[in-house]
Amino acid sequence: MLKIWWYFAPSKVFSIFLLLVLIVAASFSNPKGVQAVNGDSTPPVFNFTQSLSGSYPWPEFYYVFSITDDLSPLISVTVNFQYGAQNETYTVQPSDGGLDSAYEEFSSLAGFTSAVNSDVPYIITFETHDEEDNISTAVFNVTFTPDTLDPTVLLSDSPAAFENSSISIAGTATDLESNLTAIEFQLDANGREGSTPVDGDFNSLAEAFTVTVANVADGPHILYVYAKDSHDNEATYQYPFIVDTIAPSCASTWYNQTSPYYSKTITYTNVTCSDVNGITHADFYAYHAGYGELVSNDDNSIALPNDGAYDGTSETFTFTVDLSALGNIDGNITIGLVAYDPIGYGSPD
Repeated sequence: MLKIWWYFAPSKVFSIFLLLVLIVAASFSNPKGVQAVNGDSTPPVFNFTQSLSGSYPWPEFYYVFSITDDLSPLISVTVNFQYGAQNETYTVQPSDGGLDSAYEEFSSLAGFTSAVNSDVPYIITFETHDEEDNISTAVFNVTFTPDTLDPTVLLSDSPAAFENSSISIAGTATDLESNLTAIEFQLDANGREGSTPVDGDFNSLAEAFTVTVANVADGPHILYVYAKDSHDNEATYQYPFIVDTIAPSCASTWYNQTSPYYSKTITYTNVTCSDVNGITHADFYAYHAGYGELVSNDDNSIALPNDGAYDGTSETFTFTVDLSALGNIDGNITIGLVAYDPIGYGSPD
């Protein structure tokens, strides 16, 4: 019988033993090596707070989502915009600034920068890869319908007249589709001025505002309020009002009647009263120094001025004070004519 003996020198035995030790040590110090052997074939999972599919007023939208991978860290996230031959792909960064774990959160504004066709479907695809090259996608179909609607302006406090030269009005500008970006105002032809919303920032579809203008002259005015949204749609609101700080005045010679007067019927002709904002009505009264009121303003309105209409800043009146139904009224009698302007100020005559 032939016997064969294998002989290993001691140095070779030691080398083989050392190699086995290194292999075992490497298997414990490199979990990824174990993972590669086991195999991570599970793709990451997208979790969007809401679907992005739908119609938008402009080629942009806001997204909020997270990605979870059970085994492997994420290495890339992209978003692709596609319409026909047009393609745009961007890298998407997580909210914390870098891809460094198997769970990441994302939120940002995204948009299609190339020429956009209205009301035509676009495909938006989010894609992520993990370290084992597992791929996951989330696909949305959207259309972009340009926002062409103007904002609206509604005043919450808009008196027709102000009794002082400093005016203040409050209101709200509203847009159905796009955030407001500016509210401006203009008094008559004096040029536009900016206004800051009540909450301090233009960041929503509705913004409350207050406009204050000082040193406004007596007379009629128009305040223009302009509201603009993020797509340059602009509304113009016209608010007419008057400032009235001065009461009407009437010619001081109208009441100079010969005294004593021997009739209980007195006619005054061509008495002129004026006010920068116009005369809206007039009445008269009679007052006895001893007996008090003989006839009151309430009962003696002057129906129309001489020209037949209350439509000017100056009106002329002819009227008769008839005291014939009263008894003995000898004594000092005061006849008063009061002309009123639109705000209700009465002349002191």
